[in-house]
Amino acid sequence: MGEKVLVGVPTFAGDSDKREIFFNYLSKLSYPELRFVFATNSGLEDKKDLEAHAERVGIRIIVLLNDDEGIDRFDYIINNRNLIREYFLVSKYPWLYFLDSDVVGPLNAIEVLLKHEKKLTTGWYLGVFDSGGKPVVKPTAYAFFKEGFARQLSIKEVLMPRFIPLAAAGLGCCLIHREILEKINFHKPEGKGGEDAAFFKDSREICEKRLWLDTRVKYWHLKFPMGDKRNNIYDPRRYQLKNTKTS
Repeated sequence: MGEKVLVGVPTFAGDSDKREIFFNYLSKLSYPELRFVFATNSGLEDKKDLEAHAERVGIRIIVLLNDDEGIDRFDYIINNRNLIREYFLVSKYPWLYFLDSDVVGPLNAIEVLLKHEKKLTTGWYLGVFDSGGKPVVKPTAYAFFKEGFARQLSIKEVLMPRFIPLAAAGLGCCLIHREILEKINFHKPEGKGGEDAAFFKDSREICEKRLWLDTRVKYWHLKFPMGDKRNNIYDPRRYQLKNTKTS
């Protein structure tokens, strides 16, 4: 029997169109020792919708309602994550796997991340970022560049199967040990970025920069409504390393 893992999903009604594919994915995760907890800021009707999807695929979930007033979307996300964190800390589970409600990925993701036995290990997914005034598709993962600086990884770098040190990433598919979550919560950063940037900054201090990325754990980020072809640019399966042959 392996270590128990709590899968924590911050969500809202805006992702409801993705729930068929998302819950189908959850029901097929291959790790046996799982429990699921959701936090939504969209009220009782959204809670009922989540529970209906869980019943459809035959999994049991806990749904936490976030009733806190938020100024912007970051407030709601932060409050959802903190609700899940508080639930996790009361539980006896050693691991929390944060999973955003608009991503789907490998069925063995948790096993792959767990086997490294690190305090924080994550996979990756794609986003669109500004590069010199032009939109560029890149992974939401940053490596150490030099003291005090980080650089965003390229798609080519994450397509190669590697296990590498990490400076920061998105929290959409992130495995975190209790030791970290007992010491820090989720909050806005002092500068630019979201709650994930602030969390990774705090985690680097606790773990002495020992945060990790396994590039084999790659998720499809369903950023747009289901059926929208723009989602295709976030599908990691469309990106392949070119084979180079030498004579």
